[in-house]
Amino acid sequence: SCEFNNQSSWTYVEQKIYNSEVIVYYDFNQKKYIGNYPWTTATVDKWNEQSEQNYQEAIAICENNVEIFDRGVLTRLVKPRVTIRPKQSAHTGHLLTCYVRGFYPKEIEVTWRRNGHVVNGDQVSTSLMANGDWTYQIHKVLQYSPESGDHYSCHVHHKSLDSDIDHPWVPEGMPESERIRIIVGALGFAFGFVVLLAGVILRLRNAKAILDASGTGPRLMGAATA
Repeated sequence: SCEFNNQSSWTYVEQKIYNSEVIVYYDFNQKKYIGNYPWTTATVDKWNEQSEQNYQEAIAICENNVEIFDRGVLTRLVKPRVTIRPKQSAHTGHLLTCYVRGFYPKEIEVTWRRNGHVVNGDQVSTSLMANGDWTYQIHKVLQYSPESGDHYSCHVHHKSLDSDIDHPWVPEGMPESERIRIIVGALGFAFGFVVLLAGVILRLRNAKAILDASGTGPRLMGAATA
């Protein structure tokens, strides 16, 4: 795709995305593909064997579409769509990912907020990704510690919006691991109480049996007879 600022300023953009991450991209200024991971090296080297041909094709694509783009794309505004998904694992802990998709132009601000305040640190953004339809997407990941009563929201500022989006997500109560720990603790306490009560009852019965056998236990006095 092409990123146009005006008819005299544009840049060819091509990205290969896997699992929401840019693994290979085309650097128009350097006239070559660049891989972000070692396992892409062989493919990138093969593509770069036709470096000049790739460069000329990029120029042709953008120059042929610049007038159409200037009339129909540069002036349009497309509002972003926002969704939030939670994730939990032993390695990463608790994560919230804010997916912001389908917006134009590409300039955008995305921040996580807790109880109305911007969360400092613990936020990671993916690179801005082109969708291939003149719109973009970006993901913002937050690592957090769930606490009862906390309210999280993904705050989005974009030129297309009349007012900023503040998309809420509220933790669904206590974490599952914490609930299990409390349930196990409660069951253990109940079991211990039952065992203790049974022991007390058995001890009292044994004591009564010993007293009855020795004849020293308490006796009721009958009424006197004439």
